[in-house]
Amino acid sequence: MDTYSTLGEPEPREAIQAFVAPFREDFPAATRAFVGRLFGPDGDPGLLEWVAADMAAAPPEVALDAMEHAVGNGARILPLLERLTVPLVAINPVSRSADAESLGRYGVTVVAMPGVGHFLMLEDPATFNRLLGEVVAGFTGAGS
Repeated sequence: MDTYSTLGEPEPREAIQAFVAPFREDFPAATRAFVGRLFGPDGDPGLLEWVAADMAAAPPEVALDAMEHAVGNGARILPLLERLTVPLVAINPVSRSADAESLGRYGVTVVAMPGVGHFLMLEDPATFNRLLGEVVAGFTGAGS
C-alpha cells in the first residue's frame, strides 16, 4: 500500500539526508507538516490530526532511522524484487501517480485508488477493502 510510486535508481545519500534534515531540526513540526501533505485533497481533518499527532509523538531517533531506511532502501529492495516469483501488487493512490512502467519492470502490478492519499486504508476503508479483496481473489482464482 503506497510504498513505492516508482522503482529504479536509488535515492542518492545526499537527497535522503536533505529529506530528513527538517525532521532532525524539529521532529514534531516537520512530521505534522509532512503528514498534511500525505492526505488526499478531501482528507478528513480529524483523521489527519490523529495520524499527525501519533506520528509526531514517536521517539525521533527511532522514527528517523525508520524513515531513512524507508526512503533509502531502493538499492537493497530491487535485487530482492527481481528474485521473487510470487505476484506483487501495489495499491497506490491516484494522487501519487505511480509509475506503473517502472514498477512493472520489477513485477509489480499497480492498482490505483482514487480520492485518497498515503493513508488509503484509513481514508476510505470500504474502497480499500474492496480493492484488496479483488487482488486476493485474483491470486486465488476466486474471481474467475
